[in-house]
Amino acid sequence: MTIFAANNLSKSFNHGMLFDGVSFGLDEGERLGLIGKNGAGKTTLLKIISGDDTPDTGEIIFNNEVTKEYLTQDPQFDRNELIIDAVMKAKRNVFKMIEEYNQISTKLQSNHSVALFERHKELLDKINIADGWSLERESQTILSKLGIYDHEQNVGTLSGGLKKRVALAAALLSNPTLLIMDEPTNHLDADSVQWLQDRLQNSSNSIIFVTHDRYFLDAISTKIIELDQKRIFSFPGNYENYLEQKESIVDAQLSTIDHIKSRLKVELAWLQKGAKARRSKQKSRIDWIAELEKETFRPEEKKIKIELGSKFLGSRIIDAHNISKK
Repeated sequence: MTIFAANNLSKSFNHGMLFDGVSFGLDEGERLGLIGKNGAGKTTLLKIISGDDTPDTGEIIFNNEVTKEYLTQDPQFDRNELIIDAVMKAKRNVFKMIEEYNQISTKLQSNHSVALFERHKELLDKINIADGWSLERESQTILSKLGIYDHEQNVGTLSGGLKKRVALAAALLSNPTLLIMDEPTNHLDADSVQWLQDRLQNSSNSIIFVTHDRYFLDAISTKIIELDQKRIFSFPGNYENYLEQKESIVDAQLSTIDHIKSRLKVELAWLQKGAKARRSKQKSRIDWIAELEKETFRPEEKKIKIELGSKFLGSRIIDAHNISKK
């Protein structure tokens, strides 16, 4: 199943274009590591995927069955909310049923209304079916694994780093189809990072994430996409595979540039011998040398455009692997 397809996304701010004509997709079970230089637009791209921001052009088409959760770098909470409630709310429907059940339980101590008894029983059945009574225990377990043990504090008393841990716990508890994470390992100790890494590796979630933790990136990702020169470049495999592929690409580019420089020296030597005539053949050769000089310092980038339409098709149309062109 395809989770989403991003088509021709562009985004600019006052300081200029972040990315232009970006297209890529995410399939079920893929864990996509998004990398790029600072300021390349990684967080902006995550916000667009999450729906917190909109592109200048293009669109993201989601499968209708997909649920998503976005872990931001600066999560916001109600200051007076208890930590345990903030996490349990990740499963909002179950949390609301438990809240209502508890409220009716209190009312039934003084009000023996038949309607209340019936609603009380209805909620009990629904909570049992949803395994709702394990919600608090599961929330406490995740919080403890992330280094938070006092679950009855108000979120407003926490530092920014601890709030990020609470938000991470809520995102994990929600167990969405798509987990979008911006720097999930920030503010975590080594044990918590290892626990998170193991959990994500064994989960069925599709993930797109940004991290500066290269070990975490290598362990989690099944594909790397690099945001560079306002475009997206895709590399199958983890971060180690990306580095190997990137090295090969750079070596090939350097080899090509060296070859161009070698040819350029030969042609410049020919010109310096003092050819005076300007017949068409010689003129075209001089023009060609001028083009070589441009190519040496700014290789031309070709774009391939494939129109697939805007309708979500539900499966991948093309798989292109290991393509080269000389």
